[in-house]
Amino acid sequence: MEESDANYELEKITDINAIIGMGIMIAPGIAIDGELKSTGKLLCTEEIKKLLT
Repeated sequence: MEESDANYELEKITDINAIIGMGIMIAPGIAIDGELKSTGKLLCTEEIKKLLT
């Protein structure tokens, strides 16, 4: 999200046990601060921005 001045860290999780442990049964999944926000849908930039605000 190059448009934002926000400070963030992205982490790609590939460990299937960690993914299932987060409650993600359908990829992709997005968690913010450890809380699952979206699963099974590829979000557009605007949708991600709404999750971050």
